[in-house]
Amino acid sequence: MKNYKLKKIFIYANNVCERRRLDIRQIANYFTKNGYQIITNPRKAHIIILSTCGADDSLAKYHLDNINTFRKYHADLIVAGCVPETDKEKFEKIYDGKFITTKNLEKINTYFPDNKIKFNEIEECNQPWITVDESKINNVFKKLFMSSVIIKKFYVGFLDFLLKKFLNENHLLLDNFLDLPFDDFYTIRISEGCLGNCSYCAIKRALGKFKSKPFNQCITEFKKGLDDGFSNFIVTADDTGAYGKDIGKSFVDLLDELTKIKGNFSIRILEMNPVWLIQQIDSFEKIIKRGKIKAINVPIQSGSNRILKLMHRYSNSEKIKETLIRLKKAHPDLAIGTHLIVGFPTETEEEFKETLQLIKKTKIDIGLLIPISIKKDTVAKNIEPKITQNEISRRLRYGKKYLNQLGYTTFSKGLIIFGKNMNNFR
Repeated sequence: MKNYKLKKIFIYANNVCERRRLDIRQIANYFTKNGYQIITNPRKAHIIILSTCGADDSLAKYHLDNINTFRKYHADLIVAGCVPETDKEKFEKIYDGKFITTKNLEKINTYFPDNKIKFNEIEECNQPWITVDESKINNVFKKLFMSSVIIKKFYVGFLDFLLKKFLNENHLLLDNFLDLPFDDFYTIRISEGCLGNCSYCAIKRALGKFKSKPFNQCITEFKKGLDDGFSNFIVTADDTGAYGKDIGKSFVDLLDELTKIKGNFSIRILEMNPVWLIQQIDSFEKIIKRGKIKAINVPIQSGSNRILKLMHRYSNSEKIKETLIRLKKAHPDLAIGTHLIVGFPTETEEEFKETLQLIKKTKIDIGLLIPISIKKDTVAKNIEPKITQNEISRRLRYGKKYLNQLGYTTFSKGLIIFGKNMNNFR
């Protein structure tokens, strides 16, 4: 790594999940504490940090294209995030430079051996990184808006209004794909890694071993957020419901403790896989009745038991429906979101319609219909026959029409975003 007198760093983390944005915020703090200057124009940077996501092929392509773009600048490029692991072959084909992955962030120290403060000395952050890129005209205005508290409140409020009115989009559930500067939420990441083994997913390669954050540390972070004036909290992880499995605790133990804390606050839970919700439903229901939890995202992925089995996910769709309906009865204002995959190999027309019927029966508030994306070297790669792209596109169009008839507002962006009754998500 070159030794610059004026160490200017540009950090780009668009179209990545909130957890990777938290990683990038921590990396940014690592640099600022070591005397580097974070700038908002990549053309003026000495070093560029690019965060990536490989959740599906379209996202991976977006970030691979970004690698080709940013390597053209007169700066040292360091690639971060999941793509170096999820799309290793494609990544290595176009890039042979410096990189760090989600499971080894501390590798950043090896590229900056002269830094006195090491990465593991930097506290984990509770507000995700927001990218401002002045090389793009819309981001020039974004920087101006973010420099003023009053202007930012107007800007964010106006955009939030538009999203609700026209898209029914929610930046929390959808990982803030527009990269808006919402800063009134305090995020607590309670664990790293995933205990699942979904047959189509490669993200686990990049995450590393499952590790829960110490119980008392989660409580301390939450109380700090309250002391700092926050009233809106996000509890998240790569596999949120698995919290505590490695430390003799459970996710409901943590929620029980958090919701007993005095104060005027609300909690949104992201990435709660059905298997953990169903295992802990009796205790979870009691906590939901307290009214502190306003929203929960439960990625179901399919309404067909056969397809769920092929996905290596919890495969009793009737039990999932019963559980979600039970939660709604426990707290009628609870907002429930989900992710659902369209076109998994061998999925029949009837099985696809079972997924749509699940939305109707559970009265999901907001969600995504996502076209299947299968990574190389996954179990699903060998499942035949595959559903053609034309058929997947037809099913998405059908799903959009079906959801509109149910009263959902829908928005197409390569996938289908649908929602209604979403105030609790925002």
